Amino acid sequence: MPENKINTQNLKILLVTGSLGTTNALIPVYQELISRNYMVNVIGAGVASKIYKKYKINYTNLADNEKLSKVRDVIEKVKPVLIIIGAGGNNLIEKTFINASKILKINSFALIDNWCLPEDRFIVKEVSRNKIKYQIPDMIGVPTQRSYDELLLHNEFKNVKIIVSGMPHVENTQLKIQKKTKSDKSLILNKLGISSNRTINLTK
Repeated sequence: MPENKINTQNLKILLVTGSLGTTNALIPVYQELISRNYMVNVIGAGVASKIYKKYKINYTNLADNEKLSKVRDVIEKVKPVLIIIGAGGNNLIEKTFINASKILKINSFALIDNWCLPEDRFIVKEVSRNKIKYQIPDMIGVPTQRSYDELLLHNEFKNVKIIVSGMPHVENTQLKIQKKTKSDKSLILNKLGISSNRTINLTK
């Protein structure tokens, strides 16, 4: 029986980041999607633009405090099947895209770039009402099992699909170091203040 292959060229993905950490974390994901022939439209806000320029990635720049109506217009123009969003916590644009994806009923996935305060990445503070609410995507990628367990302590995340996805940017850096010669490894580790004869697990 012939295998049914998906034409990924017809599947558009929107990738959105607004911080250095989440942008660095999603660069390897972007590269993998491109290698699989997906059409990826990239949105960057604030400091994220520096990373996209560094990697020579075409992107559209939006203000961090972009209005929801503008974000909806962007999504409706691209017509993605999935929106991949950073979960930096200290910006607005990522949460605005999560909100818009819910309104437009488009699947969303957010990647947390490190293990610190996973719940806080999705908090939106309403100063006028002195309340805290959440903008939570359909699916969340967390770096460690500990982050996974920490999210599930909060009722807001009980019905969200959560996966332990690791930290793609850290894993990429580890692979690059492994490809270096022994002397190059020592030079890199010395610059980081790490003894070259020690084994360090960065994912715990």
